[in-house]
Amino acid sequence: MKRTIVIATTILLAIALGSCNLLGSIVNPVIGTWQTTILGVSVSSTFNADATFTDTNSLGSVGVTNNGTWTSTSLQIVKTWADDSTETLSYSFNSDKSEMTLVPDPVGAAIIYTRQ
Repeated sequence: MKRTIVIATTILLAIALGSCNLLGSIVNPVIGTWQTTILGVSVSSTFNADATFTDTNSLGSVGVTNNGTWTSTSLQIVKTWADDSTETLSYSFNSDKSEMTLVPDPVGAAIIYTRQ
């Protein structure tokens, strides 16, 4: 009986934590919150395990937040905004996956984000 309870508890915990961004980032390292600063503007992107994202750009106390969905391959992230427009970004990581470099396609300036 004790063994059955332990097994059931383990299965329930695995299911409950399966949707968590922490576990999701092990499967897909894009998942998580990333931040950088561009010309004094704080830029934060959160990629959730449920394929949604939130981008926030702020300067001081003024900020703008946009949401949408995302998909990824081993080389690219495609963001789909609320108005159904899309943005394709090539990405790469440093060796410990604490930094992600995003480059807008077809050609754009590389932006380095730090995992939060």
